[in-house]
Amino acid sequence: MQGKEKRKHTIYVCAGGGCISAGEISVKQALEAEIEKHELKGEVEIVETGCMSSCSLGPIMVIDEDKIFYQKLKPSDAKEIVEEHLLKGRVVQ
Repeated sequence: MQGKEKRKHTIYVCAGGGCISAGEISVKQALEAEIEKHELKGEVEIVETGCMSSCSLGPIMVIDEDKIFYQKLKPSDAKEIVEEHLLKGRVVQ
């Protein structure tokens, strides 16, 4: 992929009960689709975790290498997180 900087990332997505009931599965699926679309499968790993003790903020995820915590995620957030954070290194507000 010429012109796009690939960075290695591990995304930890909370799969505790609170996050699952808040929509974690659809957020994870949207992330996977965006990662596939941008040909980042070998560069980004998604790991489902147990409860991260922030149930009221769910769905949540942490991008490990950057130590960034995203909260109250929706599937529609996946596109911006992949394009801005993973590809360009810019934290999404």
